[in-house]
Amino acid sequence: MKKKIVTLLICGFTVFSLFGCTSTDSSKPDTSTSSDADDSKDEPSDTTANNEQTEPKGPDYESGTSPELLEGITYEVPKNWDKKISEDGKSIYYYPDSTGTVPVIVMITYRAVDFSATPADGVPDLLSQVADGLSSSEGVKDLTKTEATFNDVPSLTAKYVQTVNSADYDVVSNIIPVNQVGMLTYTYGIKQGTENTYQDDFDYIYEHIKIPAAPETTEATPEEATPEETAPKVSSYGPGVLKVGTDIPAGEYIVINSSGRSGYFSVNSDANGDDILFNDNFEYNSIITVNDGEYLELSSALAYPFDEWCSQNTLDTTKEGSMYKVGVNLPAGEYRLDATADRGGYYCIYPDSRQQDIISNDNFEGQAYVSVSDGQYLVLSNCIIGQ
Repeated sequence: MKKKIVTLLICGFTVFSLFGCTSTDSSKPDTSTSSDADDSKDEPSDTTANNEQTEPKGPDYESGTSPELLEGITYEVPKNWDKKISEDGKSIYYYPDSTGTVPVIVMITYRAVDFSATPADGVPDLLSQVADGLSSSEGVKDLTKTEATFNDVPSLTAKYVQTVNSADYDVVSNIIPVNQVGMLTYTYGIKQGTENTYQDDFDYIYEHIKIPAAPETTEATPEEATPEETAPKVSSYGPGVLKVGTDIPAGEYIVINSSGRSGYFSVNSDANGDDILFNDNFEYNSIITVNDGEYLELSSALAYPFDEWCSQNTLDTTKEGSMYKVGVNLPAGEYRLDATADRGGYYCIYPDSRQQDIISNDNFEGQAYVSVSDGQYLVLSNCIIGQ
């Protein structure tokens, strides 16, 4: 399992051309890039994330800050920075200058990974392996890493140089576990030879990252039966690793959480799980299509043939962490989405249940509206359909 986690994280991180991390203090990452390592600039203050709030310090913060949200995680960036969201909705990029004349980039990335089986004393080793894997990425050199903590949880900061388009960039990346169900990375890079006037901005973003508390896990009760208990007559598969065509027929499946914690699936092209085609953590359900020769890994989840299950059951549209096939589980039309509690929401619309091509997606606060058509698939995270 550890090898699969490391492989997934490295794949998620290296989709960006700049990536890395380090630290000089065991309780706080070293947020200075290597280009200013020899400067006499003071280290960032002892303000730690999720604790004290500091006033905007960098020149760009003088124009104000903008609250941002990614998978329930909040932080702040300068209001006048440009923003771009990756196609999968799991990474957000920020640029001080839309013209590209300022060679600086910031990236916030979240990857859903179930590492609840990893003991607490094994987390630093897991993070170290992730950082080591980055050293094999194209153009990466001089990688160093230092253990750190984030809200009393082990984290890791790595720093390295990466060559992009014949130019060397100093890159710093902070790798932070999120409630045993995911990994957050806060990364910034600046082209060597560029005066780093953004260090206070970089520090401010880090200091204002807020990760929501882990939800309390409770065993299902007869009054709150898990979805699979409502489908006793439907064939089920899992948990574990299943070979498609041998252990489970090819086709479309509804994957349903079978425990009090998040469910997880991964569709892999190989038996070792080194090549992940698509995967996700979910609270209620997901929908997937698997092909002969692939491998389906299920953790805290069971898979049911989609048409068979839907002929006998109805998905609860009041649940968060869910996925619906429009025209089957949900009528086509326009819907209001409400973010749950104080956390922001995320939605994604796919054309099929391979979950690789995205029609539309967004992170939002409060509420949002979406319009979906028959045959499309709607994924909701940290939000529900408004009633």
